[in-house]
Amino acid sequence: VHDKYKTVVEAVVKNLPVQEVVLSLSKELVIRLNDNVTRKELESIKTNDAELLAAAPDIAGVIVTLKGSAEECVDEDGNKYDFVSRYFSPWFGISEDPVTGKQAIRFSLCV
Repeated sequence: VHDKYKTVVEAVVKNLPVQEVVLSLSKELVIRLNDNVTRKELESIKTNDAELLAAAPDIAGVIVTLKGSAEECVDEDGNKYDFVSRYFSPWFGISEDPVTGKQAIRFSLCV
């Protein structure tokens, strides 16, 4: 991804290691965190809407995703998740989608 998005990546994930960043055709930035990042670290991300808007006024949203692990990504019934994600879109008045429904639909199309 072009250097112009480096500021927004840093604004979202701070110093967490990033494996890959891709800009989708729908102008959403997809940030895949390194596999050694924990689910707790992903869940601890705090964003600032004004900072994100200033860093990249021309995108539609930011998806931060992490590969699932057998230890951290299991529900009450023992089902394992392939990945966990968070979705931020202050560009459309959504600080964070609490159920990440929009991005889950996008990822399901890739499976």
